[in-house]
Amino acid sequence: MLLPKEPVRYENPNCTLRDLQKMVGEFKLEGVSGYALLNFPSTQYVVLFEKGTPVRVTNFSEKKCHSMETLRLLLKDNSAYLQVVELPWFSVDQMVRILICKCIYENLLTDFVNFQKLLNTLEKERLTGVMELQIGNRVHFLVFRFGVPQYSVLQYESASKAESVEDLVAMLEKKGALINFYVPKEISFEKTFGILGNGLLEKYTELNGNRLRNHMENEMNTFLEKFDYITISNGCYSISRMPSDFREQEQLFKEILHYQIELFCKSVGRRTTYRIYNYLLRSVRKEVREIFREVIL
Repeated sequence: MLLPKEPVRYENPNCTLRDLQKMVGEFKLEGVSGYALLNFPSTQYVVLFEKGTPVRVTNFSEKKCHSMETLRLLLKDNSAYLQVVELPWFSVDQMVRILICKCIYENLLTDFVNFQKLLNTLEKERLTGVMELQIGNRVHFLVFRFGVPQYSVLQYESASKAESVEDLVAMLEKKGALINFYVPKEISFEKTFGILGNGLLEKYTELNGNRLRNHMENEMNTFLEKFDYITISNGCYSISRMPSDFREQEQLFKEILHYQIELFCKSVGRRTTYRIYNYLLRSVRKEVREIFREVIL
């Protein structure tokens, strides 16, 4: 993932835990989108903010997703060099998507790679994904569907959401670019939700019996009425349809899990609930494990 170097909103050469917490609070109030880069002596972390909310934390050195709790623990005993770059929310959205993609073409330079031949290859292979292009100090995204460019997004403060694909190609041919291309990994958020949601229902039955499980199911089904297409029956979730976009799926499933966990906490206590949920997370694919750990943090 490429990080644009501008426009810099804020820098702190000696960021502490208190500084980070204050910044997160301010960003939430102001609805800031962008990224915060935290440089520690031996590693780097990036926090992506979307409309004021921290939506991803990644170890930039290892390219792994983490939770905000990881940063809090690190900053308890260390300080970091912090730099914040403000971006439009739709650019952050593309960065979030890239984090659970596989990079199949990395660090290609147009000085050595014929861009038109690359486009022909993508079209021939009918690839769906995102091309990341660094042209000067700016980063652009070119979104492909079945090998055909659909639209382009400029990762910059003053940009409109879409820009002309033709203009982008002309700029690239004139100035040159560094290119990465990402394709989605086959990760099922529905399966992840099944592991966690149904796992909690099963553990609830073990701890409280069928009568209280039925009571919890009734409470959950009342909550689920607003979604219309998800219900619980006989200790199991039933999903008749769901959003096609994985980010909408993530938001939906997190909201349901959060409500379910709160009901669980009222019955057996927060410590037991967290222990059970963390146990269930072990069965979730590592690419999304920390994303769903955020539900209990």
